[in-house]
This record gives sequence, structure tokens and C-alpha cells, in this order.
Amino acid sequence: MLHMMRTMQDAHPDWVFCHESAAAAFGLAVPYERLRSVHVSTSRSVRNASSKGVRWHVVEGDGTAVVRGVRVTSLARTVFDCMRTSGFDQALATADSALRVSGMTSASFAACFEHMGGTHTGTAHAVRTMRYADARSESGGESIARAVMIRRGFALPELQVVLPQPLNRERSFRVDFLWNRTDGGKVLGEFDGMQKYEDATMLAGRSSLRALADERHREAQLTLYGMPIVRFSYQDVMDEGRFAELLDRYGVPRNDEDARIERRLARSRSTSAHLFTVIPF
Repeated sequence: MLHMMRTMQDAHPDWVFCHESAAAAFGLAVPYERLRSVHVSTSRSVRNASSKGVRWHVVEGDGTAVVRGVRVTSLARTVFDCMRTSGFDQALATADSALRVSGMTSASFAACFEHMGGTHTGTAHAVRTMRYADARSESGGESIARAVMIRRGFALPELQVVLPQPLNRERSFRVDFLWNRTDGGKVLGEFDGMQKYEDATMLAGRSSLRALADERHREAQLTLYGMPIVRFSYQDVMDEGRFAELLDRYGVPRNDEDARIERRLARSRSTSAHLFTVIPF
């Protein structure tokens, strides 16, 4: 995508990329299907006809930035446009990644969205979703899993929790999710993305087979904590009923009333977020 955008930028120096194209330049989490077209900004006074490969969007009153060799809309405007036109799951993934790459707070982004809002469709949705954002979420898949948990009324977990290695207390493991249960117990959760076995950066010189063996050794040590470990994949998350049943079986706290409140908020124009978690005593 970036290679294509740079080629287009050379041919059209005045173009400013926006929406998911700008998000790709910033390194934000966006769905692949929205990258099939290149998104370019225009103004109300200029009428551009979208084609199969290029989609035009009216963007006014925004500054520009040069990121990775291409001109793009500002980070806040890019995040706003992506989130307000996406469903809750993908909007949360974009929001989490925006916090990671910028160091800004969710409150700062929400304030920017409210300022930009005006008559834009989806402003309340973007503001509300940003209130759930957490920079500790390390991948789009983890963010989407958390969105499903919120919608289904599950307690929000702690993210990327550091635990000392049982066999070497000077070193530590990080687990993707940790839930506190009402009975005082805890549940560990691991998102099983294929990236850790395929991405050269994450493999750090190891083979995929070696990475899999290391992961099994790590999980064997984690069992020494005596906490159940629930593993799930992107495919599990996409089947909400199956995912909810899996979390239920592992005793992850769930409250039907919280799920009903979340559904009401999602249908309204409210910018409030409803957070449900279990605090250990």
C-alpha cells in the first residue's frame, strides 16, 4: 500500500491521503478490505469521481503531515475518520493502535473528535469507542477480542501483565489478558495469533518450529501458577457465541445487565462508556 501511495504522490504532489490510507502510513490497525482502494482528500468546491482504485473524501479544516514519504491528514483527523465509519470492533482496534503510536490519551483524542465532529456521521460512536481504548493492547486481534468481551458483558481484563518466570525469578513472562474472578481466583488469557510464528521480527532469528516449542515451554511454566489458561484465536473471536461459551467455561466473570447496558449505549448517540471489571481484594 505505501509503495502504491508513494508512486501516486510522485504523480500527484498535491494529493493528501486520508482515512485508511493515511492510517496505513501512521501504522494504525485497519482492516485489509479497506485498503483495496486508495483514499484521497478533496474539498466541497472540487468534485472528484471515485473509481475502483481511488476514493475521494471531503476533508476540510485540517492540517497535513508528511509520514513515510506521503502527505496525509493529521493523526487525530485520520483516527476520527476511520473510527466513525467503522463498527465497534474495528474502531476499537484503530483506537488502541492510535494510543500506542502517539502516546496521547484517550481523553485527548475524544476531545479532538468532539471539536471536529460538527455534522459528521458517527461522531458520538467514535468518541464513545475511544473511551474504551487501551494502549497496552498489542494487536488488532487482541483489540477485537476485547470489543466482543465488552459487547457480551464480560469483565474487562488487565492487559499485558508481567509475571516472574517460576523457574527463573530474575526473568519474566507477559500474558495478554488476566481476569480477576469474584471468588478471588484469576484466569490467564492468551490470544493465539499466527504473527508470532510468521513475523520475522517476532521470530528474532528462530524458526517457526522453534517459536512453537518455546511457546509450549512458556505455557508449561505458566501452569505452575495454578491459574487456568484460556487460549483463543481470531477465528474463535469471530464466532461470538463460541467465544462467549469458551470464556464462560473458564469462569471469566460475566454480567448480563452490563451487556444490556452496552447494547443500549451502542444504539444511542451517547458518548459514555460502560466499564465492567472485577477488582481484587
